[in-house]
Amino acid sequence: MTELAGSALVASVPAAADTRAALEAFWARAELGKLKARFAVSREMEVLPRLPIDALRSITLQYRYFTQAFVTDLAKPQISP
Repeated sequence: MTELAGSALVASVPAAADTRAALEAFWARAELGKLKARFAVSREMEVLPRLPIDALRSITLQYRYFTQAFVTDLAKPQISP
């Protein structure tokens, strides 16, 4: 590797402060995404009390198979940054 290529490689590695800022920005965006998803689900759940019984059966049947298929994912503890 030439000295010029080595210098370019070193220059491309972010400084510790840049890395920390990038990680903080990532986790902030992840948290925002979780909040948006939570509110979207909340709005969708508002309709449940007004649904006909057949629609509720369909939803609970789908939920039953979902929880069976993804039981290991649902059982994982949530770790906050």
